[in-house]
Amino acid sequence: NALLLGKWPRAALRLPRYRGHVRRIDRYVDGLIQATRSSMPEGWFGTTHRAMETHPELFTPGDVRMAFVLPFILGVDTVGATLSCLLWELLRAPAVLARVRDAVDAQFEASGGETPTVEALRADVVLLGVVLEALRLYPAAFGICRRATRSFEFAGATVAADTELLLFTTSTHTDGRYFAKPYTFDIDRFRPPRQEHRQRHVFAPYGGGAHVCLGAGMGEALLLVSVAQLLRHWDLSPTPQHARFGVVYDPSLT
Repeated sequence: NALLLGKWPRAALRLPRYRGHVRRIDRYVDGLIQATRSSMPEGWFGTTHRAMETHPELFTPGDVRMAFVLPFILGVDTVGATLSCLLWELLRAPAVLARVRDAVDAQFEASGGETPTVEALRADVVLLGVVLEALRLYPAAFGICRRATRSFEFAGATVAADTELLLFTTSTHTDGRYFAKPYTFDIDRFRPPRQEHRQRHVFAPYGGGAHVCLGAGMGEALLLVSVAQLLRHWDLSPTPQHARFGVVYDPSLT
């Protein structure tokens, strides 16, 4: 909010409470770095240590801390926002909510009452469908910023070199040429034979190409598990004020 989005004044970084949290996180992350240096665990932490040994010139102390804190913050804001929109849509569609709840119950029963694996949840066309549909209608990363390295022509317009560009990478998500009734929350559009998201370059909630989101798999897993846990253990219903809720667009200054 202070450095990236520009919504808060930089003075917020000097608040005692914030600075105390930073010191607490630094102590935890430094301990984690030391604890994993000798064990070299599989996965992200071990890979980071091996990269540091191979290319020490590429890692400042700040780089190392960021690498180790990243899994704890990855997808917190984006997953939280998407999950809120997903639940909002389910509460507006009781029939869909009932289908998703039945699918969740079936998954828990198949796993003997334990939390189902991410693989099992992802293989369920109903659960995967509700997550993908939320990502389609409410993409947290709706576009990417770039700077033109050279002048070029696009759609009859000249874009000069060094022009800052905002590429609306998810504009196709609500394009009726690719998604039938694009503003309808339809969890079946992703299952065979429709598979509307399988068309080239039309479904991009995580971006695409070389700069696709590193947390795409983790974000999808968190959404699947969160939906399953919430609908298994909680009985959700809309409040009387629910009908007045709406979507607020809050772009940042940057």
